[in-house]
Amino acid sequence: MKKNKTLLAFGAIGALLLTSCASGGDAEQSGDATGDDATQTVIFSTGTQFPPMGYVEGGDLIGFDIDLGNALAERAGVEVEWAESEFSQFLADVNSGRSNAVLGAMLDTPERQETLTWVDYLESGFQFFTMKDTADEHGISGIEDLCGLTVAASRNSTYAGSINDWSAENCDGDDITVLDTDGSPDALLQLRQGRAQAVMQTSEAIAYIASQDEKIMPVGDPITSAFYGIGFPKGDPMVEQFQTALEELIADGTYAEIAAEWGLDAQTVDQVTINLEGL
Repeated sequence: MKKNKTLLAFGAIGALLLTSCASGGDAEQSGDATGDDATQTVIFSTGTQFPPMGYVEGGDLIGFDIDLGNALAERAGVEVEWAESEFSQFLADVNSGRSNAVLGAMLDTPERQETLTWVDYLESGFQFFTMKDTADEHGISGIEDLCGLTVAASRNSTYAGSINDWSAENCDGDDITVLDTDGSPDALLQLRQGRAQAVMQTSEAIAYIASQDEKIMPVGDPITSAFYGIGFPKGDPMVEQFQTALEELIADGTYAEIAAEWGLDAQTVDQVTINLEGL
């Protein structure tokens, strides 16, 4: 796996933009070539606490998103910078010009399409998990056993809606209670401390967590299908550039190699879609 040491705090982004773009100083302008020999730069807002997609290890920014983003940028002929941000701020970063794209384990949804255009690059799904001791204590062996219990879920995600929809359809009035948390690490903390009996997370994140902690176990299969997307401002020419670059990486096998390196073989896409069209 490749390591990436380019991680910008937003306090430092202003300096980068001032030196890279004499005409204005926002991230959108930094992505425009200013001459025949100028190189475009894409600044991705990304997170650092969502393995295997993106996280910091030994001071290096690593993960599937990072390796794929670097490969896409190289294929598209642009420079890339990675800007650490809170997940809840990704869209605002792009809209305010602090970055000019999002690549950080963010799902393409109809609501987010109102703000950005998304190049879909990886399939995912929402799934429950718990701890083996908790499962024994509460008799959890399948998803239906979560009815009447409490499930922790990040308030910055769309997990709560999926939980409530599944509960309404399957729990016959003994509904699941959703405990909103300040992100996925907090959701796991609520499980460990007994305030919740399960957590909802994406399937690839659960696989990673379980690989690091033998006490963690998934509960049932994913209850939804979803797709991660790279978000660009509407009308940005980089949408087409990165769509083409991803198609080329799929065709030559590079995309599959990167996915395999991060244990995501089963979640790769065969075709590149924009805003979930055709899915």
